[in-house]
Amino acid sequence: MLTGLLPHANGVNGQINRGWDLDRHTSPLAQILRDEGYTTYLVGFSHACQDPTWEGFDNLQGGPDPEQPAKAGAIFERHSQQTSDDSPFFLTLTTQAVHRPFGGGHNPGLVDQVSLPPYLPDLPAVREDVACLHHYIAQADEQLGQIWTALDETGLTQETLFIFTTDHGAAFGRAKATLYDPGLQISFLARWPGVISPHSQINALLSNVDFTPTILDLVGISHPQAETTFHGQSFAALLRHEPYHQHRAIYAEHTYGVMYYPARAIRTERYKYIVHFRPNQPLILEPHIITRAESRWLISIIPRLCLERNFTICRKIHMSSII
Repeated sequence: MLTGLLPHANGVNGQINRGWDLDRHTSPLAQILRDEGYTTYLVGFSHACQDPTWEGFDNLQGGPDPEQPAKAGAIFERHSQQTSDDSPFFLTLTTQAVHRPFGGGHNPGLVDQVSLPPYLPDLPAVREDVACLHHYIAQADEQLGQIWTALDETGLTQETLFIFTTDHGAAFGRAKATLYDPGLQISFLARWPGVISPHSQINALLSNVDFTPTILDLVGISHPQAETTFHGQSFAALLRHEPYHQHRAIYAEHTYGVMYYPARAIRTERYKYIVHFRPNQPLILEPHIITRAESRWLISIIPRLCLERNFTICRKIHMSSII
């Protein structure tokens, strides 16, 4: 998403907390914008690079999610005191609100009301887990609203491109860390008054690798990689409701997540083809990354998962860790 390159080309074939890192020959989005005179901010964490400063961020701020709207507001206020031509800024703000572990908080009344995706079994533990996700989506939505309000109050709305997106599908079986559609489908909301029509919807094959070339196109930056290196293409014309030649197909890959499971996929408007290079390998689940709530979900769904995927469960799971 932040390099315009697929993982095998940008170096991040797995999670950075497991040792992966951006190759230094890449040009991340924040680095390009910084070189073009943007002040760059990261509020939260980088999920792409071991060194956010090299990635292109000059200003780093951590802290829990509830503090982020106030930090974003302070950045907006600082730039509202300057002319937009002299002080363009790029702010990446991350949230863990909908990231596992969910934490168990939810409205008990939602458990029987939530709509389950068709790839999950209708079991009590699964319903509780999906209800937890809804609870934290509501929290993330509230924080998003606070950030929008801060942008409006500082008078920067008209000149600011605001994007809300995610980097993978929901954290459920047959979704996140898979190449099935639920693993590839993500949220994408964009707002830029006067450029993007409000309440409009687009229907096209888009990919995470399109994100960086699109941002550069929208803000008017020409970069050598746009035509020669990026795996993605700009869909800025689509946002402007201009003629757009969409992908005939998009490509996806998975190599490492919490385990080595190499797979590749090609997706057209009508078809998908997925290749699993090690389809019969053991499913290894590590106790230190599984909460008790998630373990109940796993106990409910693992038998079905094993039947569908022909997995063998590795005995690295200890019963004392999941009961």
